[in-house]
Amino acid sequence: HRDLHYPLRRQRQMCIRDRVYRVVEELDQLRTRRADYTARETFQVHAHDTLLTSEQLVKIDGDQIHVG
Repeated sequence: HRDLHYPLRRQRQMCIRDRVYRVVEELDQLRTRRADYTARETFQVHAHDTLLTSEQLVKIDGDQIHVG
């Protein structure tokens, strides 16, 4: 586990009108009680491996769900 305050951790954030671009070279971690992300059109997550875990419930709701 890497220390979040490691001195070489670099983060760059740019604001251009109504867009925010953030580049983190190592770990970007959010710890909160609740998080809510809303996208009016498309929400995308891209990674070599993607992991979603829950201690109790995982819900997926949509008119179409494609797996595989």
